[in-house]
Amino acid sequence: MNNNNSTNKMRALVIEHQNITPNSFADRATKSLIAELESRTIEIVTATSYEDARAVIMASQIDSLVLALEKTEEQIVNSHEEVDLLAALQARQPEVPVFLLAERARTSILNNRQLMERVDECYSVLEDTADFVAGRIVAAMRRYRSQVLPPFMKAMMHYNDIHEYSWSAPGHQGGIGFTKTPAGNQFFEFFGENLFRTDMGIERAALGSLLDHSGAFKDSEVEAAKVFGAHQSYSGIVGTSGSNRTIMQ
Repeated sequence: MNNNNSTNKMRALVIEHQNITPNSFADRATKSLIAELESRTIEIVTATSYEDARAVIMASQIDSLVLALEKTEEQIVNSHEEVDLLAALQARQPEVPVFLLAERARTSILNNRQLMERVDECYSVLEDTADFVAGRIVAAMRRYRSQVLPPFMKAMMHYNDIHEYSWSAPGHQGGIGFTKTPAGNQFFEFFGENLFRTDMGIERAALGSLLDHSGAFKDSEVEAAKVFGAHQSYSGIVGTSGSNRTIMQ
């Protein structure tokens, strides 16, 4: 098991409508983009209809939506299918980046205002390369994930990702200590490596201080107070006595 954020693989929903001509340039360009995203360890979920795409949106979380569009100008102007689908996505997952792929001749005629209001970026399958578009999509997905996470979780995942360990829990050494016995190895496999590598004490300077209310701890307390409408909030550990110590110190 990897001990970084790749264990939470980013997922892109690619909608290539069944009306797109098989083996057309648009079809090949979309498949090339999918291959490029997969080479960057992005999990691809494909849909060939808007009903299928809506089912994916309702059933799981995605980090971006890529819509391959092959319609005439009249169809685009009068179509509400895409608008309804993206509205459903935004209702469930606000701020998810949406990318539109279209032929060059049609990118200039996307005057469906409601559609364009819900699209973050639009690319031409005839001009823009798969490498460039994939890079833009991955960058947007990372920004989305970053703004979704609360302060302490974001800091902890970053800390885990850079592998800066000093074994604050030397009894298991980031979980490896458990792998020395059959029972311990099953315990390790059940909970996963990330759980043990993020089993930290309050001494982690990179994350701030729980007792001094600084760094990521402070940021998380400020965010929690904002969410719950409180003047202040405190992060406590080890039950009531730990909470009292945190407040008093």
